[in-house]
Amino acid sequence: ARAEQLGLKRCEPYTDLDVLLKQENVDLVSVCTPNNYHVEQGIAVAQASKHLVMEKPIALDIEGARALEKAVVQAGIKNVVCFVLHWYPRFLNQMALVKSGAIGQVFLADCAYLHGHLERYTSQWRWIWKKSMGGSTLMQGGIHAVDVMRQFMTAPATEVTAYGHMHTAEYEGDPTAMYEYPPTVTGIVKFADGAVARLVSSFETTMPYQLNLRLYGTKGSIQDAHVWSEVLSPKQNGWAEFPAIGADSGDPSHIPFGPMIDHIVDCILNDRPAFPDISDALKSHEIAFAADISAEEGRPVRLPL
Repeated sequence: ARAEQLGLKRCEPYTDLDVLLKQENVDLVSVCTPNNYHVEQGIAVAQASKHLVMEKPIALDIEGARALEKAVVQAGIKNVVCFVLHWYPRFLNQMALVKSGAIGQVFLADCAYLHGHLERYTSQWRWIWKKSMGGSTLMQGGIHAVDVMRQFMTAPATEVTAYGHMHTAEYEGDPTAMYEYPPTVTGIVKFADGAVARLVSSFETTMPYQLNLRLYGTKGSIQDAHVWSEVLSPKQNGWAEFPAIGADSGDPSHIPFGPMIDHIVDCILNDRPAFPDISDALKSHEIAFAADISAEEGRPVRLPL
């Protein structure tokens, strides 16, 4: 029905993944099913020697994430994880500034994924409330904040301490509209070089969707689109602004799925590694898994898990 709606004349629907993976004219598979299917289906794609686009999260636990990574590496396929922030213009600006040394060494980061009340969305979203399918607030959405923060840190994470919170009650008297996990988690991440970061993921905020990224370095700071740099502008007396579309635009048409697909297709055609791939994403997921464990058990969690 969707293919007909979009006028896709060469779009063959399949209801069996194994049948799909046997098609010789299929080179690249995008896994964008509910979270708890990602490991099994991703491994099947790898074993069929198809290139892979994996929606986040790559897994709901560290064992699944490592099993998926092993399958992908053994298969030698090109793969990319849908951390779409990597293709937003604002992120590209921020990364260029940090790589140029504009703010020096980043020693403090603050990243927050703030999404208002997913329980108020249509029934198609209800699977994410279940721990067995959605996993956690970090797995469902906050992993974007973990990933984007981690890209600016120079050393591996060594410890995570986190806390969870739930104030969301049943929605409009519907007892099934309840999260099986705390929809708000906040935590502190320590890194091997002494740097620290604060992470927030929440589905309870009463506000439009927003993803904040703030980086504090030895020679300057970045607060979303605002920059203070002793290197670029030693006589600066106010924040400089670098306007660019970011993840908090709220406009679905701004989500850069197109550039992400262009990237992995280019990597396939020219035999280059895609990024961020499963192996890199595993590092972000390990931090998120540790935060979930810490929030649930009330203790710091050392890394690696």
